[in-house]
Order: sequence, then structure tokens, then C-alpha cells
Amino acid sequence: MKRIVLLLIVIFALALSVSAQTPEKPFNLYLAGGGTMPMDDLKDGWTTGFHGEGGIGMALMSNLELVGRVSYHYFPIDDEGELWGGEADFDGGEFTSLMYGVEAKLNLGTPASSTRPYLLGGFGWAKLEMKEITYDGMEPGEEGTQASETEMYYTVGGGIEFGTFFIQARYVRVTIDNEGLDGDADINYVPITVGFRL
Repeated sequence: MKRIVLLLIVIFALALSVSAQTPEKPFNLYLAGGGTMPMDDLKDGWTTGFHGEGGIGMALMSNLELVGRVSYHYFPIDDEGELWGGEADFDGGEFTSLMYGVEAKLNLGTPASSTRPYLLGGFGWAKLEMKEITYDGMEPGEEGTQASETEMYYTVGGGIEFGTFFIQARYVRVTIDNEGLDGDADINYVPITVGFRL
């Protein structure tokens, strides 16, 4: 977490070191989607899923934007994974994350350039849900495993804009401070996103 905080400080320091200019467009709308790869302990029980997201960006300077973002991530269960020590033969299940937060987006190119790389970092809240996990040997009428909790997340990443089209990758860490979902380990995943800036 110290590395994430340090990276956020560096991003803001770089943004403040450039000259402030009047932005050409004060607000942007972002619509996007793509694949989400589970990392670390999360990939023991869940496979690569998908996500969809939307956001509204407010330009603070010509190269710095504050983006409010909402995204939904879905992971199907890995029926050959190590969930619960690999002791059950799973029939079905899903893990979801509904994220809402804010990010700073630092554009590294000039406003007139049609191709611009960028860095981003931010934080927010993630509502995590594990539901409908079923396995062979369940008793008749027994309900599938379900759990839900909301925790804070941090994210860093970057991408490239090609005009109004963009592709980006982020690293997301949801901090777990209790023995709720998936034990007491943090939840980590990497969304690979393509979308449009309107």
C-alpha cells in the first residue's frame, strides 16, 4: 500500500510541475469494458472474467483530469481451482466487484496530439459478493455459499488514447481487514479495458 500511495504522490507532483492551461474541453464521458484477470490468491478459485464501466472526467488543467468512475467486474468460478483447498467439485459460482471511486488522470502528451499516453491512480470503495457457489454432494434444499462486504480499494495504471478511442490497464487492490471474503487476504485483479471518450 505504501508503494501505491507513493505513486499517487508522484503523479500529483508531476501534474503540479507543469504549467496550468485552460482545458479545451472541461468535461469528458467515458464508456468502456474488457477482461479482468484475477491475481494472487483470487486466481486460485476464479478465472478471468469481464467488466463494464463508465466515468465522468473533469479537467483541472490541460493535462490533468479528475475522473469519477463506476465499474462492475464479474469472475466465474474455476471448477478446477484451489478454492477451499480444492476439496470440492464445484458446479457453479461467481464472484463480483462493484467499484465506485475517483482517479487522477495525467496526460503525458500535448493536447493537440492525436495519440497520448497517460497515467492514472485513485481510490474508492468496492462491494464484493461471492454467490451461488454449488458443489457435488450438497444436501437437498441446501443453499449455495453466499457472502458480501464493502471494502476500500486503490488502483494505479496507464493507457494510450488514439483520438477518442483508448486502451488501458490497471492494477486494483481491495484491502481486506477482517476474515470475510476469501479469508483475510487482499483481493487483487487487473482490468484490461478498451473504450471511448465522448
